[in-house]
Amino acid sequence: MARSIHCILLALAASPLLAADAPWRGYAVYQPTIERAVVCDAADQPLRYNHDSSVAWFGDRWFCLWNANAIPEEGEPGQLNYVSTSHDGLTWSAPRPAFSDPGLCVNPVPCLKGTQWQPNLLVVKDQLWCLWSQNSKDEHNGCYLSVLATPGGLWTNRLLTWNGKADPVIDGKAFRLFPTQSPVQLSTGRVLALEFLVNTPAVAHCIREGKTYMLPGIMQTGKNVGMITMDESLRRLYVEGVIARDEVLFRADDKVQMTEFLRS
Repeated sequence: MARSIHCILLALAASPLLAADAPWRGYAVYQPTIERAVVCDAADQPLRYNHDSSVAWFGDRWFCLWNANAIPEEGEPGQLNYVSTSHDGLTWSAPRPAFSDPGLCVNPVPCLKGTQWQPNLLVVKDQLWCLWSQNSKDEHNGCYLSVLATPGGLWTNRLLTWNGKADPVIDGKAFRLFPTQSPVQLSTGRVLALEFLVNTPAVAHCIREGKTYMLPGIMQTGKNVGMITMDESLRRLYVEGVIARDEVLFRADDKVQMTEFLRS
């Protein structure tokens, strides 16, 4: 399974739609030039597996982070989070391990036999943050917050712990935290919309049989064990007045169902 990372930058502006009985009027519509840039081409370099990309503008350049591996399969040992940067969005630097390369980090995180997963970029005031996780079954296993103070600086990696443990214990049960995409921006900051999957026998069976398309349904019926889908998390944040209506619809997986919810 060879995958490449692509970046598409699109700007489009148009006037709002008129009412059905309004007279016709002509409008000038901006016609953008869309340029497709390849960040990492699996056909031209050793990283054959590329997945879970996150892109952000920080300082004077674009940052693209994703997990990749020379082995063309997901979850194989050697899978690391890589970074590439670009000043124009078209020409990108060669991929480098973002959080394990001593040349990019104050405190690089070793990952000799494990895997790194899903970097999630956030621009917070004058810093670039990244939430990600490592599955290495050693003292470096867990969820990380990495911070970059300047575009050309070094990442500082912080292992997040709860009562001194990488896996928080709730009601006597240990849970593994796994940050994933779609952080939500507020006018005063940011909040994470969380998707929580518990490894029940039904979940394990679906993953083992390759029927991951069934997971959303299982998660909806698994609220009694703490599961929550991304859309349910967005609905809760909206009802609590934390995020705006437009943000909910933009981030939703099932936009039709979310539109019906917002109309009710």
